[in-house]
Amino acid sequence: MLLIGTDEGIYRWTEGNNWPVFHSLQECSVVGLASPGAGFLAVLDSTGKVWESGNNGQVWREVVLPEGVGRPTAIAVGGTPASILLAGSGLGHYRRMMGSTARTASPIEFVRQATPVLINRARSIVGGKRGDTLSAVSPSKRTANLNGWTKLGTPKMVKSPTVNSLASIPGAWFSAVAGEGLWRSGDDGANWTRCEALPATVHAIRPVPGQPGQLYAATSEGVKFSNDAGKIWEDRSKGLEAVKFVRAIEVCSDDPSYLLAGAAPAATGGGYGLYESKDAGKTWARVLRSFPENMQSDPIVDIRFDPTQPTRAAVAFESGEMWMTLTGGDYWQPFARDIRSVRVLCRIG
Repeated sequence: MLLIGTDEGIYRWTEGNNWPVFHSLQECSVVGLASPGAGFLAVLDSTGKVWESGNNGQVWREVVLPEGVGRPTAIAVGGTPASILLAGSGLGHYRRMMGSTARTASPIEFVRQATPVLINRARSIVGGKRGDTLSAVSPSKRTANLNGWTKLGTPKMVKSPTVNSLASIPGAWFSAVAGEGLWRSGDDGANWTRCEALPATVHAIRPVPGQPGQLYAATSEGVKFSNDAGKIWEDRSKGLEAVKFVRAIEVCSDDPSYLLAGAAPAATGGGYGLYESKDAGKTWARVLRSFPENMQSDPIVDIRFDPTQPTRAAVAFESGEMWMTLTGGDYWQPFARDIRSVRVLCRIG
């Protein structure tokens, strides 16, 4: 099943249906959508609010954000137990266990927040009894209320640009920072190191289904591949020499050698197109089988194969238009025209 985040809520494209149907979050403009499975969903909307559901979207709850996060810019899910990963303006990274109703993320976090208050309360009581000056000690600076979130480490950079996307695979988390490349954490976000041999602009990360540690990156200098969970990367852009600005990439759920990518000559201007590889990214060719040939300045921003029916795939454009294939890429057609402005795709299963 694929979930489709739009300006009017979430649609679902399920097995046996050629067209999507409305799912949930009516009138909510969805710009971020992620799921670890088991009915858990996490959403970032265009106003900066975060929503979660533990029953596949039947009931939603707004998640109170941590103080200091600013405006959220990226959302993902990952870790064990499954948690929402959030990045905000100012390069803050946060984590909160999905479904948690606790005001603090852990007993340790509770103690950390409560200790300054308890110490000053004790000082005030002792000072009042003994008449000494302890009661006059100014209270410690109040710790920010994290509202159940745990604040993670931050990539060490001179400036604080925007986090474009977050991704998680078993054993590693990734943060793509505008103008500062891709950063990797192998300890649940406590520490981050920049991935070498990658350009300053990384748009998307896609793991290879069934191949632990293998993943692809869509970058401003082509497609990159890692075989060791993001520690070392190699170029896989043969056939994309004239269109090395890759905005989106996806790996087929059933056949890891089959990839789709949205690419253009540069970040600005025309020439965007859909490209495919049938040899695990070693060579690429443009898709012209009924797919639009002239997208002008409308970038492909997301691509997803349906994990339950891998012959079906969806492609979303920045304008909100969407195209699909039911035949493993042999034939493409526009998606339902009555769905307004598709923004993000999420596969379930």
